[in-house]
Amino acid sequence: MRLVGIQDLKHGMILGEDIYGGFDMLIASKGDIITDKMKELLVRMSVDFVYVDDSSSDENTTLSEEDRQEILTAISETFTTYRLLGKNVFSKIKSPVMDIVQSIMIDDHALALLLSLKCIDNYSYEHSVHVGLLSGMIAYWQDKPAKSIKDAIYAGLFHDVGKITVNKSILLKPFPLSTDEFDTAKNHVLDGLELLNGLAEMNDDVRLAIMHHHERRNGSGYPQGLTGPSIHPIANIVAVADVYDASISKKCYKEAISPVAACEEIFTESLDLLDPTASTTLIRNLQKLYVGLKVILSNGETGEIVFLNKFDPNKPLVRAGDNFYDLMQSSSPTITGVC
Repeated sequence: MRLVGIQDLKHGMILGEDIYGGFDMLIASKGDIITDKMKELLVRMSVDFVYVDDSSSDENTTLSEEDRQEILTAISETFTTYRLLGKNVFSKIKSPVMDIVQSIMIDDHALALLLSLKCIDNYSYEHSVHVGLLSGMIAYWQDKPAKSIKDAIYAGLFHDVGKITVNKSILLKPFPLSTDEFDTAKNHVLDGLELLNGLAEMNDDVRLAIMHHHERRNGSGYPQGLTGPSIHPIANIVAVADVYDASISKKCYKEAISPVAACEEIFTESLDLLDPTASTTLIRNLQKLYVGLKVILSNGETGEIVFLNKFDPNKPLVRAGDNFYDLMQSSSPTITGVC
């Protein structure tokens, strides 16, 4: 069974999985034969990819050359342009990043999975690439061996791939999910592992990192409700990267927060949810980039961070024109964004 783009479906192929539309309405069933009429229906229902039975086609390629070049360009641009607090700090992991890009480019299944993430919405794709980069950097900052850095990048890149099995009406809902909807969304973890079976880089460490990236130290996570010592160390890294990038990104149901506020959020969650070592590693290395950062304050002024408070670097001294604000003081404004 393999994933095929809707435009690459051919008459006579056999569906490998049921296809559902809005409100979980069954559109087509596993085993159905693809016809031109069915393909037209899938296009109208905004279905981007389907699974087909491998025995239904002798073709080996699931992606057109145009699709392949689109993904290559998108991956390369995102890996080179994503910046932390205005600075590109990823040169240290360029080698493992490029190794992974090359391995993906010769694996049609991996390419198809990335392309399908992009079809959910652009955020889902970009977030996965960002989490891959951040995970690699955290592993590098922790002096992990080369294999662990590469595993962290790969796990971060594919951590949310199972979301392509979740109905878009749930993923893109602009307000909080119901309990049933959230339970459905949580299935993306195990569904993703099934989708990733057979990929060249899917060793046991990557598999466990993806499986555990929503587990939390106090046992409140999913899918297994694991506690601290049972969570894979690379999963701890991916979880921190995931929370940070989600916090600084605008989504359909929430506004982005500033990187400084995101670090405060990571610190708070490290008390009982996120791994404190991975959290501290990210925070301390981002704080090194604070000085000189142009920020937006809650009083409407723009300023520049000029000094870090050693007791709480997330509440620095900010100069805005002739005014200086010590954000440790309760009467001072807060940082709401980065210029």
